[in-house]
Amino acid sequence: MLDEVNAQPGEFILQSAAASALGKALIQFAKIMGMKTINIVRREEQKEELKAIGADFVINSETEDIKKVIAEITEQKGVRCAFDAVTGTTGSAMADSLGKKGIMLIYGRLSKEPFSPAPAAMLFKQSTVRGFWLQPWKEENPQKTKEFLGKIIKLLLEKKIKFDAKTFDAATQFQEAIEHSVAPGKSEKSVLVF
Repeated sequence: MLDEVNAQPGEFILQSAAASALGKALIQFAKIMGMKTINIVRREEQKEELKAIGADFVINSETEDIKKVIAEITEQKGVRCAFDAVTGTTGSAMADSLGKKGIMLIYGRLSKEPFSPAPAAMLFKQSTVRGFWLQPWKEENPQKTKEFLGKIIKLLLEKKIKFDAKTFDAATQFQEAIEHSVAPGKSEKSVLVF
């Protein structure tokens, strides 16, 4: 996704659902690429967990004003790149926090609240909000997909990044793996071992 918005070293990357597996991966990739992350979570205990893996800033959406904190961090400039899995009021605040010609990719809809960014913020800043779904992107970009997977494997082998995962024996724990994968509130992925 960082490539999709042409994120550059030194830029701020804003993301919601930052304590998810994808959120944690994005923090680690951004750090390696020299970007600064602003991460939105819903629980206070998630802040230190994310800072421990390299998050620069973490905002608790339940207790902090997202737009106000982002404005302070960016010195009123806003962010150029944002990734939202929540939408609703969180996503709307993120879209309103885009800087000039900022771009936000929506890749999920965890909230059932309406998504309503301020039109004036988008109009005068010429910002863009659009959807991003991985499967069609992979089909349209097979070479980039292959290259990206190679980078991930290399970084994992070099222990520069890590993913939270819980392993399950495919022959004896298949049902447990399915139940774990759909359980709310967990950040690790289910991995079947054959």
